Amino acid sequence: MMQDKAKVYVLHGLRIDDVTLEEAADSVVDLARGPQAALVVTPNSDHFLRWQRSAAFRSLYEGAALVLPDGFPLPLMARFEGHSGATRLTGSDLFMSAMDRAATEGVPVAIIGGKDGVAEAAAARLSLSRPGLRFFLLDSPSPAQLADDTYVRGLADRLAAEPDKIVALCLGSPKQEQLYHQLARFAELQGCFLGVGAAVDFAAGTVRRAPAAIQTLGLEWLFRLVQEPRRLWRRYLLDNTRILPYVVRSAAYGLALRARPKAPVRRAVLAIAALGYWNAPRQDPAPTTAERPKRVVLHVGPDVTTQGGMASVIAEYLTFGMSDFTMTSYATWAPGSKAGSVLRTAKLGLSMMRGKHSQQFLHVHVSESGSLVREGAVIVLARMLGIPTCVSLHGADFGDSVKRYPRLTKAVLSRASQLICLGPKQKELVEGIVPDVPTEVVFNPSGPAPAASLDAAGPFGPATRHFVFAGEVGTRKGFDLIAEIWPGIARNHPDLWLHVCGPAADVDISQPLPQTSYHGTVSRAEVQSLLRGAEALLLPSRREVLPMSVLESLRLGVPVVASHAGELDSVRASSAVYYCEPQASSLQDAIEDLLATAPAQQSARSRAAAIWSAAHTSNESIAARLELVYSQLQPRLDGGGFERTNDVDRLSHLHRSDASA
Repeated sequence: MMQDKAKVYVLHGLRIDDVTLEEAADSVVDLARGPQAALVVTPNSDHFLRWQRSAAFRSLYEGAALVLPDGFPLPLMARFEGHSGATRLTGSDLFMSAMDRAATEGVPVAIIGGKDGVAEAAAARLSLSRPGLRFFLLDSPSPAQLADDTYVRGLADRLAAEPDKIVALCLGSPKQEQLYHQLARFAELQGCFLGVGAAVDFAAGTVRRAPAAIQTLGLEWLFRLVQEPRRLWRRYLLDNTRILPYVVRSAAYGLALRARPKAPVRRAVLAIAALGYWNAPRQDPAPTTAERPKRVVLHVGPDVTTQGGMASVIAEYLTFGMSDFTMTSYATWAPGSKAGSVLRTAKLGLSMMRGKHSQQFLHVHVSESGSLVREGAVIVLARMLGIPTCVSLHGADFGDSVKRYPRLTKAVLSRASQLICLGPKQKELVEGIVPDVPTEVVFNPSGPAPAASLDAAGPFGPATRHFVFAGEVGTRKGFDLIAEIWPGIARNHPDLWLHVCGPAADVDISQPLPQTSYHGTVSRAEVQSLLRGAEALLLPSRREVLPMSVLESLRLGVPVVASHAGELDSVRASSAVYYCEPQASSLQDAIEDLLATAPAQQSARSRAAAIWSAAHTSNESIAARLELVYSQLQPRLDGGGFERTNDVDRLSHLHRSDASA
């Protein structure tokens, strides 16, 4: 069973999952049974340095379900920075533990990699020691085969024929990560793909692993160097020494976090950290807040105390803790007259022209129509004044607004320093309008860690199964479809109950549905309380972007019945989404499919959803993405305009406290 509180930390921009070997193996089995393919990577020092230098390599790690620290310096840096429980988890250990679980759980295994005959030898030895372990594919592709699309397509088809599986990719990095993404292009894959490099050689006995005592001391690299000096001397004696500046910087940062040491000691450590930059031309060593104040990010948009998705997102952002940035907000809109919103926006504009925000970054939240004009004026003015500005795009009708006001949309978006979209569809649309403006996909945050475990019964008893609808009670969210089919579902399933949360819109609710409670407009906390004990969230929207209720539901491991509207396809990898068309019959089929799913399979889907959510929508992961975006916005020294740099070595140093998933 997966751990209830998965933790992550960030090292110089790279997200690491802080889990035990047993927890990681449990997650591998859960992912192996999920309906979507999942990648697990095990970065060592070499991979860490490549991640820092190469945008192409970073894209290979994008979307990885688990990132586990294989190299000894990674948990060392984490402990320096205050994550005292950080430990090393090698790809070889993960592979062997996963084989143990595969044998007992009946999960089939494939091994791809190693020299000719090595995969077969590993499979033979593993099968002898683990009765019940079944291998359905063993292959040792050559470099020429890996470059051949025909071979890769055939391999993808062979893997797709076995739905629930563990696939060990033992090709070395980055070949194994590249192969995973190639395979995903050619077939609809399922299962868990482990990037575990030399694990197949150790399992086959062709390469001897270092004794446990040497591994504990972090000297396994020296043992391997003695075994294969010609192949490894450059990597271990030259290339990997480039990680030392990062280690020193983490040590200096950790010292700054603790009680202030004596001044000579402090100066010596920071001086050593500064010398460590000979191989990593980053900013100065992380000083204390008193030595370097944080940059202020001003979020511009609706009042955070009001209802609505944009307000909820900004309110969540304000809770983020960042090493180099602090968050605040300014409301340009609140319920009431349009004149009041215009006055608020004008007041902000005057404040900007007086230079009050010249040392800040702006993060402007835009939807459609009036928002495009109101917040658009702030974006244009910020560009004129040289204030770096991120723009997040919201709104279910943003696409229609683009068609109605193409010139206005282009005029506003072209002035942004950075555009943030909620999914790939929106990103493709925006890049077609302003191809020269950097654009990133950053999901909405799903909120703080769940207060209850996935197995908790919540506030309801076990006899009744509860469904939740959360959103505007109208046709846009598809509530009319629910109202059409729910009486029949209630007759067939007397143990079901529907909770409806949200303001009434264009659907008549004067005649209540059977087995239904209407809660009206409630807080996010109340919705989450209902979701914790729910069978599923129902949201068959006709127009949507990426609703918070869907992300919150998946964070709790609660399945979702949803349409393909907006960016809802983006959460397909979460494995617990039952898709339907915005039609009554399709919605009913999706609900019946969910109800017919076996409890064990549903439990696996729910846990896979929680894993995906922790990696992609947790406050921790979104905060890390945002800080990377902010740190790439560099104001010019002359005070006019801005620069955006993609040089990873100039990104601000990210530090994170553990976050529950």
